Amino acid sequence: MEASGYADSQTGSEGPAGYVRVDTVGSGDATLLPGLPIGRKTAVRVERRRDDQLDLAYLRDGLSIVQPVLFGLLTPGGSKPRRIAGEFAPTEFAPFDGDIAMYVMVSPSRPGDQQRYGGSRWLLRMGRSPVLWERLPDPGVPDESQRRHLAIGPDGRLYLMVLTTNGAQIYRRP
Repeated sequence: MEASGYADSQTGSEGPAGYVRVDTVGSGDATLLPGLPIGRKTAVRVERRRDDQLDLAYLRDGLSIVQPVLFGLLTPGGSKPRRIAGEFAPTEFAPFDGDIAMYVMVSPSRPGDQQRYGGSRWLLRMGRSPVLWERLPDPGVPDESQRRHLAIGPDGRLYLMVLTTNGAQIYRRP
């Protein structure tokens, strides 16, 4: 489970923050893990470097392999695409079978570009499977405060929940 420290701020201690294993049978103590377990005896730590870059550190058997991810926002423009400044917010990490999937919100940085092009939502999957970068449907309603977009079902498949003006729609990725 993911921990954000202690709920009781009067302790003066921040407590464990990150991914933890909780002793559900005995004491209930939380043990900090090196990263998010993604299966196959592997964990991953997602480290944001700047607005357009993150590192995925895959951890296994005391070894770490870092995969840098650099995002670029391109717009159509004449004979070749033009790169503009953008913000990339990877959230909601979903681990499964040696992969990590994440919901990535993308938006141009400058107000004029934001007005002209708007933002978008993407699915990024990395790990032992081929890299997947797939555009997700726009909900048509503000969904920034939605806590859960991605989930792994009991069948091991990836599910996406999109809130719309007509309610929630659930999509299963084949």
